[in-house]
Amino acid sequence: MKHQINDISKTEKEITLELPAEEFDQFKDKVLKEVSQNTTLKGFRQGKAPQDMVKNILGKGERFLEDVIKEAVNYFWHDFMHDKNWIVAEGPEISIIKAAYQNPFIFKAKILIVPEFSIPKNYKNIVKKLKHKKIEIEDEEVERSLGWLRKSRANLTNVERRAQKGDSVEVDFTTKIKGQELKGGSAKEYKFILGEGKLLPGFEDNIVDMEAGQRKEFSLEMPKDFWNKEIQGAVIDCVVDLKKVEEVALPELTEEFAKTLGNFKDVKDLKNNIEKNLFTEKESEEKERWRMEVLEAISQKTDILIPEKLVERELSAMKDELMKNMASLGMSFGDYLKRLNKTEEEFLKSLRGQAQKRVAGALVLKALVKLENINIQDEEVEKYAQEQLMRWGYNKMGAEKKISPEDLRIYAKELLSNEKTFEFLESLV
Repeated sequence: MKHQINDISKTEKEITLELPAEEFDQFKDKVLKEVSQNTTLKGFRQGKAPQDMVKNILGKGERFLEDVIKEAVNYFWHDFMHDKNWIVAEGPEISIIKAAYQNPFIFKAKILIVPEFSIPKNYKNIVKKLKHKKIEIEDEEVERSLGWLRKSRANLTNVERRAQKGDSVEVDFTTKIKGQELKGGSAKEYKFILGEGKLLPGFEDNIVDMEAGQRKEFSLEMPKDFWNKEIQGAVIDCVVDLKKVEEVALPELTEEFAKTLGNFKDVKDLKNNIEKNLFTEKESEEKERWRMEVLEAISQKTDILIPEKLVERELSAMKDELMKNMASLGMSFGDYLKRLNKTEEEFLKSLRGQAQKRVAGALVLKALVKLENINIQDEEVEKYAQEQLMRWGYNKMGAEKKISPEDLRIYAKELLSNEKTFEFLESLV
């Protein structure tokens, strides 16, 4: 395979690859075999039609040639990149120059790379200075978890009395400003615990002492520093219909209650389990915090030219991650921005420094894998790749139709290499 590398700039390369005709034509047979296995022709069951027949019917069209080109590019690009130590930030952007059977196959690939950089020679001393924080579990944390468990199994009893704080209530309500209904400011059969302060300031206080079946109209003046800038200082007119009042009875913390939560002998056993789980959670958080601190400390002593597109990509990923987290809490990204009193542009600008640190840390980690010659055996990669497929709900045959086996192996090897590198760094402390 012939190749020519053209350095467009410090961060851009254009590679021209030329394959002999016989090597390109081999992919025609490979694609033909795959097409035959998934094609049904009249008079034959799926995958049972003779390849010559499939070739005459399907093997001469542009779509078939496109599949051959795709297979050839994928294989030879990975083959070309196998021994390259480039850190590719974006690409490849493929351009086909010449593609015809019984002729040399030529294509170009443009990539954006991170220029080579050197990890400080004394980086191990930097790592040794960074210590793990001691993990402690306070009694209050265990009690809070117990409280949450009791609330999750509370008994609700319908009562015919005035609502009071601590009750579960169900309401229909509307809120308006100068006759205009607030966006998201109305609901039907909305349930909440009275007194937890999850609604507008003063809203829940007006429901205290109401009875089921009663309607109440009242106005609320919003604080001038309220998180939602659109209604700061506004007077909001509210109409509430109280549908139901339920008394909340928490189960007593007894041996019987502990046993309903799992294989626990008594309350002490339950508390020990909660403490153990809290410790494991904090241990995992501390492990991640220390790793990020190490990468940041090394990157601060490393001169790295980071392509802007990498930072933009990380910003986009951070935004997507935040939007998913907000959605799980029942809040839109727009509402979150209102709480911060920022536009999306201002918010992303505030994250740019963090995004740059994340990118720099990831690049340092890649460089450390290379520097310390971290090797992962093929058997480890294959085992981990198959475990990931099982976790994603694929079997091996089904996965190959949707996921490139080579891409999966690259992904698995990178994750395993990163983990092994972190283990090496932790051994220095």
